[in-house]
Amino acid sequence: MLLFVGALDYALEDQLGLPQVKAPALYELAGTPQAKARDRNGAVLIGKVDALLYLGPRQGFSLTLPPAGSLEPSYLREIDRRSMIEWGELRARKFLGPAAQ
Repeated sequence: MLLFVGALDYALEDQLGLPQVKAPALYELAGTPQAKARDRNGAVLIGKVDALLYLGPRQGFSLTLPPAGSLEPSYLREIDRRSMIEWGELRARKFLGPAAQ
């Protein structure tokens, strides 16, 4: 499983074709063909990260979001504040699903 920019990116994981290694493993990109791979936004991978952390096969993981209404209002305000700084919009709440309602 490849965690990239806060999300599971199966397409990028498949594109990279990383060698089979025992998890956990740190895979350095410098000097490898994978360094030139592009993410879903078209950015060259080596321009964003130096290495990838391999945690194991994707079948062993699932995405779990916090239950609806379980996040503190002060935490959500901070998420909104940081979202505005980084993206200029309230984008971060989309990643929290029903918990951000």
